[in-house]
Amino acid sequence: MNIQNHSYPILIFQYASILSLAAPIGVLWILWKMGLDNDIPFLEVLNALIKEAPQSLLYMLIFIIISLSLWNIRLHITESKIYYSVLGIPTLWSIKREDISSSRFNAKYDPPYYYIKRNLTRFNTPESEQQFNFRQGTVQFIFIEKNLGNSLRQRFALIQLGSFSKNYTDQIVNDLKQHWDLNTKV
Repeated sequence: MNIQNHSYPILIFQYASILSLAAPIGVLWILWKMGLDNDIPFLEVLNALIKEAPQSLLYMLIFIIISLSLWNIRLHITESKIYYSVLGIPTLWSIKREDISSSRFNAKYDPPYYYIKRNLTRFNTPESEQQFNFRQGTVQFIFIEKNLGNSLRQRFALIQLGSFSKNYTDQIVNDLKQHWDLNTKV
């Protein structure tokens, strides 16, 4: 199977996006409620706010821009590189296929919640641990050259599958198995 460019939204950033919209929506709801209680149209209350505190509108716009940016952070997996993009613009940082010897699941790099969950879960078979890895494990990339730069890149190159929707984790694991030599053995 030849993949061109699979793009995966990151669920944790989408939740953060929704939370960052809470402030502007809350302010607008309070203004609407104040106008409703005093029989003043919402637009009049909004115009008064803009006259008295124009920076509040700027803050609301900033929150909306942050929210849009967070919502549109994506992980891209191609045959030759893995990278992130924000609003469709690729970040400067990427992992190139020629720099990597293999990839594997490594519990050492799990985020705290999944690390604790892994230690509290009793895996009866290797398949049950493998299933946990496929849903919530952390993928580590092994760089060919061992140097300080690659050791730092390795920390940034982790893919934490718990950060993605369950709909996408299987696709990500399949892409990594096919093109990035993901070792799934436990």
